[in-house]
Amino acid sequence: MSALTNEVGLSFSWIELEDQDVDFVKDMVERVRNSVDIVVAVNKKESSLVFVVGASENAIKAGFKVGDLAKLAPPQLAETVAVVQTSHKPVVKI
Repeated sequence: MSALTNEVGLSFSWIELEDQDVDFVKDMVERVRNSVDIVVAVNKKESSLVFVVGASENAIKAGFKVGDLAKLAPPQLAETVAVVQTSHKPVVKI
């Protein structure tokens, strides 16, 4: 896992996992999000990819919308977007 910073000053982290329980992935995203503005975790299952995205308050104030990220995903991945509220910051499963 590594964090990058974009031109707006938001930090970004991409995490790749294999065959993990979705609650474990959501918990990991929430923990990482405490120090990174935007976290994307990809959980590779046997026949699918599950994306879990977390955004900090700074990212939301800067205009980041997780739904916009879902629109960038291939159609087969963007069919279902479920928002899961954890604490006061959204974690989204795509």
